[in-house]
Amino acid sequence: MNCPKCGTQNSDNAQVCNSCSSELPKASKSTDKLIPRMSGLAIAAFVLGILSIFTFGLTIIPAIILGIVGIVVIEKSGGRLTGRVFAVLGIVLPVLVFCAMFVILLPAPQRFKKQARSVACISKLKHWGLYFSMYAEDHNGRFMAGFTAQPQANGWVSALGNYYKWDDEFTCCPNATKPWVDKYGVDSDAEGSGVGVTMAWGYMNQGHWKKPMKGSYGINGWVVDPQPGREPHPARGNSGYFWRGPSVAGAGYVPLFLEAQHYTGMPLHNDTPPSYSGEKWNNSAQMGRFCLDRHDGFVSCLLLDYSARKIGLKELWKLKWHRDYNTEGPWTLAASVQPSDWPEWMRNFRDY
Repeated sequence: MNCPKCGTQNSDNAQVCNSCSSELPKASKSTDKLIPRMSGLAIAAFVLGILSIFTFGLTIIPAIILGIVGIVVIEKSGGRLTGRVFAVLGIVLPVLVFCAMFVILLPAPQRFKKQARSVACISKLKHWGLYFSMYAEDHNGRFMAGFTAQPQANGWVSALGNYYKWDDEFTCCPNATKPWVDKYGVDSDAEGSGVGVTMAWGYMNQGHWKKPMKGSYGINGWVVDPQPGREPHPARGNSGYFWRGPSVAGAGYVPLFLEAQHYTGMPLHNDTPPSYSGEKWNNSAQMGRFCLDRHDGFVSCLLLDYSARKIGLKELWKLKWHRDYNTEGPWTLAASVQPSDWPEWMRNFRDY
């Protein structure tokens, strides 16, 4: 250390100058400059936050916990630790991922419920296939006489009553259980608003039924076995149209029993589509009784070979409803039908 008065060199620990005896200034202790280091917790939180984007949220909770702990440790380190930004990002990123997942998955339960009801509907129709099969076996391979018969107790509701035990929940698609007409005779769709797509056709009491019934399935009126002299109206067909029993060629293309807003219907190839889904049954265009958007552009159908599947709404015009039915009628691609020809509510459905 040099003396500030005379410039003499002295030892570092000298207190007075060896030459002039002047007091020397005290030597300052040398200190290294503090260099903070990155917090490992902050880095770990940031990495887990990034991973939460690719792991469908599996690392959300660990990232948030490490981020919060990291911030606390950094605050208490007195400047020895850094990385607060990474710790904050480790919290924010998982929260954003969670919010995105919530928005995306929020409709999922409803979709799952609709899919479950569709599966349940197909399952019900398979059971109905057993009932129709048992009835045909019990009646020499023939179906019931249908509503063209007298008495009408031989329609499917009555004829199969002992098979399905008059369970008016089993006569309903899970998507359509509330009846248009309730037990007190009140019409729930008096204005024809179209809510019939999710409603049943009861409660009706035809007098010959065991009890007032509701239902949202209907039979293809051309697969019954009417008695001689009980023919349909000449405008709808003749006795040669009926299938009468299940033992026919091409049974997998003949609709037997399907979702409907009436317990029966006798479609023709030139029946016009309903102006809206759930339009009340139309006697002059009975295809509309089955053309219901209950399953996102499809209806569930039991075919004459007792198989059950979903049928596209426009595909209804391609099925072989009766023996002389033209499957290349005006509402099919074979006849060059255009999407613009259909009612607006049906235009985006698949063409057949």
